[in-house]
Amino acid sequence: MTAPATNLVPIDVGREPRTRVVSSDTSVEARKGKAVESSATRVDDLRLFRGLRVEHGQPVRLSQNDLYPARQAFSPEHITALRLLKLAIGRCQRAIDAQADDPMAADIEIQKIQMSLPELFCCRALGDGFGTIVNALICSLQNMDGNALERSQIRILGEVF
Repeated sequence: MTAPATNLVPIDVGREPRTRVVSSDTSVEARKGKAVESSATRVDDLRLFRGLRVEHGQPVRLSQNDLYPARQAFSPEHITALRLLKLAIGRCQRAIDAQADDPMAADIEIQKIQMSLPELFCCRALGDGFGTIVNALICSLQNMDGNALERSQIRILGEVF
């Protein structure tokens, strides 16, 4: 029986490297000649920005409201995620407030959060990191095995949302 043919290519150790280090100096003095990039945007069409007073061709700093003027422009996943995150933050705060007087009410608020996490996970199209964080929250609450969260854990949960 013969060995299968492979596409192995011998490495030529005597040849020059493909990349060369020109300088290992990363100090600010070494980059003095390089111009700093600007984050301002030139405005070519003034009709897009009705509320702003700018002259044609001048750089302008745009706010988030200028870039995203209509809430309807967001995707349904984005709107759903914002709604669920706002609810979760409120429930975390209610759980923290109720924990000293009524631990059962605090636990019920956490259970409500836990029940909304699968719907929040369905919004993972917003980004891989978003889905990963929601999945981690689902797993962490499952790993509690039904035990109530402590005040510091609820506070951290609220900060994550």
